Amino acid sequence: MNKKLIIVDDDQDARKLLQFILTSHGFTVEVYSDGTGLEVSSPPYPDLYLLDINLGNTSGLELCKQLKENETTRHIPVIITSSNTDIIPLAQDACADDTLPKPFDSKELIQKITDLISAHHHH
Repeated sequence: MNKKLIIVDDDQDARKLLQFILTSHGFTVEVYSDGTGLEVSSPPYPDLYLLDINLGNTSGLELCKQLKENETTRHIPVIITSSNTDIIPLAQDACADDTLPKPFDSKELIQKITDLISAHHHH
């Protein structure tokens, strides 16, 4: 029941916080500071992607689109996080399965992740 999450966030504090919250809930977490280290088309795939919308050299939306356009990863849920709430509707339109405004509530975070993963595990 060990679920793997990939987190992409250019904010180091946010990465540390997310990693701490998620590992303490029993998730395996891989953390990237931007999309470049993330080879979206190659396994092993996570159970869920958590992408910040603003990644410096690329955007979480771009990354999300790539994931959703790829046969092998398009079924994997994506949550987009952003401290800019105006962007949240765009993220939902673009491709995200769910969105989470920052600063986030850790309970809400875990709830969203758990819901999405269980909803997607009928594959």
